[in-house]
Amino acid sequence: MFREFFENRMLHFNYLKPGSQLDLPEVAGYLDVQSPEFEILAIHPGGMGVCFQIKSLSNLETYALKCIHPEFLGDKNALNRFHDELEVWRSASVCSAVAEAIAIVQINDMPTVLATWMDGGNLTHVLPKLDRARKFETIVRILRALQWAQTKLGVIHRDLKPTNILFDTDSLAYLSDWGLARPLRAALVSASGNGGLAAIDRPDRTQIGSFLGTVTYAAPEQIMNATTVDHRADIYALGCIMFELETGAPPFTGTSLQEIAHKHLHVFPPKLKGLFRQTPLGLARVIERCLAKDSGARYATYDELERDLLAVASRRNFALDRCVISERYTRHQLGKGHAVQQQVIENAPIKGKDVVVMEYDDITPYLEEASHLMSLGRYHEAEVLLRPFYMPEFFVTDPTSWHIYSDYAVSYAFCLQQISGRLDEALGIYAALDTVQEKPAEFYVNYSYALNQAHKNVDAKKVCQQGLAHFPNDLAILGNYTIALMACGDIEEAHTVSMHRLAMRRDVNSLQEAAAVFRVQRRHLRNRDLPQAMTLAEKEYSLIKEGLALNPRSAALRIAEIQFLRFAGARNEALDACQAVMDDTQIHRTYRQVAFLECVEEIVESQHFKTALEMIDKFASADSFATAVDTSLQERLFFTKWRIYADKYMIGRDNPSGQRIIIRQVADYFLQKKEEEYPHPVMTARVLEWIGRVDEAEELLRGVTSDSDDLWDARKELALLLVRQDRFSEAVSEANSLVEAAPWKAESYDVLSYVADKAGDVNLANDAKKRADETFEKEKELFERLRTLIS
Repeated sequence: MFREFFENRMLHFNYLKPGSQLDLPEVAGYLDVQSPEFEILAIHPGGMGVCFQIKSLSNLETYALKCIHPEFLGDKNALNRFHDELEVWRSASVCSAVAEAIAIVQINDMPTVLATWMDGGNLTHVLPKLDRARKFETIVRILRALQWAQTKLGVIHRDLKPTNILFDTDSLAYLSDWGLARPLRAALVSASGNGGLAAIDRPDRTQIGSFLGTVTYAAPEQIMNATTVDHRADIYALGCIMFELETGAPPFTGTSLQEIAHKHLHVFPPKLKGLFRQTPLGLARVIERCLAKDSGARYATYDELERDLLAVASRRNFALDRCVISERYTRHQLGKGHAVQQQVIENAPIKGKDVVVMEYDDITPYLEEASHLMSLGRYHEAEVLLRPFYMPEFFVTDPTSWHIYSDYAVSYAFCLQQISGRLDEALGIYAALDTVQEKPAEFYVNYSYALNQAHKNVDAKKVCQQGLAHFPNDLAILGNYTIALMACGDIEEAHTVSMHRLAMRRDVNSLQEAAAVFRVQRRHLRNRDLPQAMTLAEKEYSLIKEGLALNPRSAALRIAEIQFLRFAGARNEALDACQAVMDDTQIHRTYRQVAFLECVEEIVESQHFKTALEMIDKFASADSFATAVDTSLQERLFFTKWRIYADKYMIGRDNPSGQRIIIRQVADYFLQKKEEEYPHPVMTARVLEWIGRVDEAEELLRGVTSDSDDLWDARKELALLLVRQDRFSEAVSEANSLVEAAPWKAESYDVLSYVADKAGDVNLANDAKKRADETFEKEKELFERLRTLIS
């Protein structure tokens, strides 16, 4: 029972199965449903993706979810093709003869298409059941869908085949699967006069020398990968499908791909029509021209092909009234709606000072486009679309009730908080909205997320508590609450909340948050109980790997993996992982900066100080990478830099005249208080002692509290300071307390041995040395076991 529950909550391809029930609030927001609960009815794997057939347990309607398989997320070309498919499919869905993509949503931090489910199956499945009239109708509908895509979007399909022609319950055909759609080199129409859609303009990402498509229906020039492939390749594929509709089999078959490809290139298709024989659909002449080896001998345009088809339909009395193509709605191409939006605003019939009046239906396409852009991480473009709809004056006139403009404001604020330097603007919007009594869950999610981003974790914790009072099982609020609790030091509560969230759904975010809790817990236990810390570390690593199996490109989990590898002492693996993130320009700059800092710190620990300083200086001069560094990351970088200078070039070193070396920049950095406190008390104490302010250094070290991560370092430095002051009995006492606080850290015994030796207590020094060696061997064994787990 537990295993079944566990598996049904995992958003992992290896565990999801028909019958699994999932909460998908990301999907529910785009549908007219009362509940986010869905059941998986079937799973249909494809070439590089997978399609889930899901049923809403609220309205009992069936939908499709299509996403790229995680194993392809590391393949830049495959990921680009999938993003291209999303863009083309979303735009092509305006056409009523195209299988509809309802929305682009984020699941496991991956863009996923929510689509209408076609209950009738595909043409391969339906073909034996179709009568002649329905076969002919299918041909005309698909031709018109291809023509619409070429005319309105400037794209060709390139993978036309029976499995990409879907049917509804009324046996109406729809074109689907735009994974290999490619822009024509010259768009056939401009943006004007085509319903707001412009020709899709992106570089052709198909590599020279590669073949993409299905060879059974591929045109000769497509197999040869000629650079001149155009819509006539789709006409050839349509000819292959017409041949199959006439005969029940495609024109060319064989026992291997090479054999079929050879026939497309060199063999003429079988004759369909004799002197006394007619084909069922009467398409022999049309098919013969479509299947010409030379693309120039085929129909030059879809209009020309359609004229011949309509002539056949007239002679055979095939009704085509269900082949009329219309546009379902107005939908602008991703990233292209802003230009049209500006024209609409300028031409609005009702204008006031700094405001225009527009119908809700007129602004819906821009809101939808912004939503889809956000799902693809294109926040700057989404912000431009949403900016005109953010009206702060509405909060002044009516600050107590939630309305449609509040929804706009939340979306706009979310865009802002994703854009470097605009987090404070987002927080201002959320604060204005906070006066409303009844707010949706999205408000609490986004506001607490922004507060965590701003390191205002106490405030984030309060906002999460308010949200959970109204939405106790909201996954995103629970996740933000976990993060806030950890930052506030409420680790046990964070553990409880993260496990509750994980039990509800094992997605990328819940796994990353739970792993982060285990990371904090094992770090706190490292010196006191290393075996228990290792048990937690193993759980942490298991969650990280599970999350990366769901989404290998999850930046947060990749950083978590780096931090784990560093803890385990897997230096080479950690540095390789750092480099991989730093080189990945497709993830947010902040994560690359974190990876850089982890890399520098690891290099420092390996004693390559000059290399670390060179990297820091190079980083500081690289504007494209170092600009807009998060304040906390910048502070971490400065600390690492000045600590190296303090340890390796100042403290313990004299100049040729015998005077202590004092580097002014080091002293200025570590002796500067923030909010009446020293940010780095241990290093500050060492600097104070070195410049002769011993009493201040001692006071600072004694003031480090038991809940600080600096406690062990502070006690060690205090013991060593007391030795240098010849206060041996106090030093021994401090060293003994160090051992009591960190019995699983061999260095604790090393410090005690050193202090006891200076104090003249030989027995204690020897005993401590022996315990240091024993503890070191135990540490070594435990860490080797952990590294074995990694390998």
